Amino acid sequence: HHHHHHHHQAEARMLRDSAATVFTMHDVERLGIARVTELALAAIDPHKRRPLHLSLDIDSADPVYAPGTGTTASGGLTPRELEYLCVELGRSGRLVGMDLVEVNPDLDPPPAESARSMHGDNPALVAGLSPTVKLAAECVLAVLDQEAMR
Repeated sequence: HHHHHHHHQAEARMLRDSAATVFTMHDVERLGIARVTELALAAIDPHKRRPLHLSLDIDSADPVYAPGTGTTASGGLTPRELEYLCVELGRSGRLVGMDLVEVNPDLDPPPAESARSMHGDNPALVAGLSPTVKLAAECVLAVLDQEAMR
C-alpha cells in the first residue's frame, strides 16, 4: 500500500517492528505475483490449515485502474495481479472472510465506454460501474467464483 510519504515510512516501520511478513511492489516485480502469493501464504499458514482473512486495500492497485481512492501512488498492482491473488485465496478453501476498503466512488471518473473492453467481464457485473468500483467487485467475484467451484 502506498500512502503519502511520511505515512509510508511510519507504516513501514510499524510493519518491520511487528511480526508481519511484508512483501513490497519490488518483490512482486522481482518474483512475480504467483511466487509472492505462495510465499505470503507459506508465512501465514505453513501447514495449510489456518482460516484466512483477506483485507484488501484498493489503493494497492495502480491508480490507472483504481483512481477512486483517497491515497493514490503510481506503481501499484494490476487488475491481473489482484485477480490472481483473489483466485488463489479462493482456491485455498481456507478463506473465511474478506474486507475491501478505500473505495471512494466520488473520486472515480465516470464509467468509460472503453473500460468495458479493458478488463474483466464477469456476467455478474452490471454495465456502468465506475472503474474502481468495478475492479473492487471483480476482486470479490474472483474469490467467490473459486469458492463456488470447490
